[in-house]
Amino acid sequence: MKNIIRKIAPFMAPLVLIVMLGFVTRHHNQMACQGLDIAITSSEEMYFIEQADVRNHVNNAADSVIGKPMIDLNTLHIEEVLEKLPEVKRADVFKTINGRLQVNVDLRVPVARVFNKNGTSFYIDQQGKIMPLSTRYSARILTINGNIIPDQKSDSEGFVPNKRFEKQIEDLYKLASFIAANSFWKAQIQQVYVDEKLEYVLIPRVGNYEIQFGKIADLETKFLKLNSFYEQALSKTDWNKYSTINLKYKDQIVCFKK
Repeated sequence: MKNIIRKIAPFMAPLVLIVMLGFVTRHHNQMACQGLDIAITSSEEMYFIEQADVRNHVNNAADSVIGKPMIDLNTLHIEEVLEKLPEVKRADVFKTINGRLQVNVDLRVPVARVFNKNGTSFYIDQQGKIMPLSTRYSARILTINGNIIPDQKSDSEGFVPNKRFEKQIEDLYKLASFIAANSFWKAQIQQVYVDEKLEYVLIPRVGNYEIQFGKIADLETKFLKLNSFYEQALSKTDWNKYSTINLKYKDQIVCFKK
């Protein structure tokens, strides 16, 4: 008898474990939700929504949470609802073993705020997507204004997306994200102006001059030239000596004195 038990014991242990897991799962599914825990994270400490906002959206998506059977809580649906919010980059929703619903929300982070000529404004986030403003928080970041192309154009079929606007936003994202990724340029450049030729003019925080950047082409090379000019020229003279620093010409910087 002992030999038989010894032989079947290795096969019984997994079976017992499966039975126990099934019991625990059934018990967990029948359990009423005991609470809702929310964690909001932002890589740049920019909080455009609060826990109360997330709680309301979760309750609306699940038709209330606390007291509802755990099996009736559709975590994938709740994630989809939260990720449709313009402030949310990613949502992770799961049920805990002690009968609570955990909601983790990671917020989108803007790299620039764009001001249209018509007075409206929006953000461009770290993924290059348009992000509306928030009544909860206003980000202190690079500002872009001037000749911003309308996001829609009118044709025989009505208003349709404007491809030129999409291309401009793509270029502005490249410029803004490059500035945001470099601690020196992030501290130095406070504004980008789009002129009548749809070229870019950089406005620094220090000094009463402007930087004619031109088109987005050769972005890194232009910043390298500007950095060399700062090190070799502006470090040895008055920053207010110049009115314009032009980076548009290949292999040279053209400066205009006041």
